[in-house]
Formats: sequence, structure tokens, C-alpha cells
Amino acid sequence: MNKYIINLLPALALVVGLSACGDESFTDSKVTPIVLMDMAGDAMIEVAVGATYNDPGCTATYMGKDYTDKIEVDGLDAVNTNAPGLYPIYYSCTTPEGHTYGAERVVAVCNPKVKYKAAGTFLTATGTKRVDANGVEQVYTKSFVNVTQLASGLVRVDDLLGGYYAAMKAANQPTDGAVTIQALLLMAEDGTFKPYSVKANGKAVQLEAFSNATFNDKKGVFTWTVTYKGDTYNIVLNR
Repeated sequence: MNKYIINLLPALALVVGLSACGDESFTDSKVTPIVLMDMAGDAMIEVAVGATYNDPGCTATYMGKDYTDKIEVDGLDAVNTNAPGLYPIYYSCTTPEGHTYGAERVVAVCNPKVKYKAAGTFLTATGTKRVDANGVEQVYTKSFVNVTQLASGLVRVDDLLGGYYAAMKAANQPTDGAVTIQALLLMAEDGTFKPYSVKANGKAVQLEAFSNATFNDKKGVFTWTVTYKGDTYNIVLNR
């Protein structure tokens, strides 16, 4: 009997120890108060090009009290309603304990009147060709071009050249100076569009010409003609 009791003593000590640790852990636990951020309006607000943007703002509550005057706003001054694009606005505030909380809104400078969507993966089709500065034509088709919908009447295209250099590589005709030209396209209600924020391999560039730009929503067909560094590209894309 005594032997049995002695053998139980270590187990009883372990149980008591665990109970003590549990009580101590509970006693020492702390609750970190947080800031409740309440952003007025939508997380994305669309504004027509040329219109005035009035930010609806954001409020904050900390430990049951108004904390709005502690909010810092970043990005609001960068919103340019004359330049189509996406503009992020950040609201943040920090507690006395050093914890930072925030909320984010995106202002889309676009064309809210456009109801159709132009996004998708497209293939260059018959009629796509490159005409160099010497008048030499080169036909290419079945190159992929991706168009991403950013907001109403605002899309991003990953290559205004219609994947020309990718097509040459696929045809075992690699060309020096390979480039892809990314751009934002501001769409009109009638399907015409203009390029903005044009970049070649990520660097801002100027196009020499851009014309014949149309999108047929029913057929899912893009067309445009672009001239870059003396070469002209006639692009036809089928979705």
C-alpha cells in the first residue's frame, strides 16, 4: 500500500504544478486594445476623368473613444483625376502602445459610364502584321495578349505590339531588342479607346502614333495600329 502511494506522489506533484502554471498564465495574460477603423464609402471609388474627387474619409475608435484626429492619410495628394489609373489611399493610426492599424481605399480614375467588360486572354488574328521603317511587312498570328479589367472603362494590356517578339521567338526567328509595351486603355462607350501610362519593359515611353483603336464587345475583337521606333504594328485580337 505504501509503495503504491509513493509511486503516485510524482504524478500528484505534476498535476499540482500544471494547475499552478495554468493559474499563473491566466493571471498574467493581457488584452491589447485595438483601433476600430471605419472607412466611409466604398473600398473602391470610381471617378470620371477630369472630375473632382472628394474623399469621404475615415473615422477611428480606440477604447470606446473617438480617435479620428490621430489618423494619418497617405496617397490622397497623389490622386490625379486627369490621368486614368488606380490610386491607393491609406488611413492609419498608432496606439500609445505602438500598435498601428489601418484601412485602404482605391480611387479608380476611369469611365464609369462604360458597362461592357473588355478583359480576357486574346490571340492575334488575321490582319496582324508589322511594317518596318523600310516598308517590309511581316505577318504574325496566334500570339497571346492579356487584357485585365481594372475598373469601369479602364483596362491594362500587357503588349501593345501584340506579342510580336514572342511570336518571332516561337517561330525560331528571334529579333534583337525584344520589347513588350504595357499600357492602360481608357475605353469609351462606343468601344474606342486611348492608351495611357505606356511603358516598354517597365520604363515610360512615348508612342509615335496610335490609331484605329476599337473594341467590339459582341464579337470580343480588339483592333489598333501603333507606331513605335519607326515600325508600325497593325493589331487584330480575338478573345
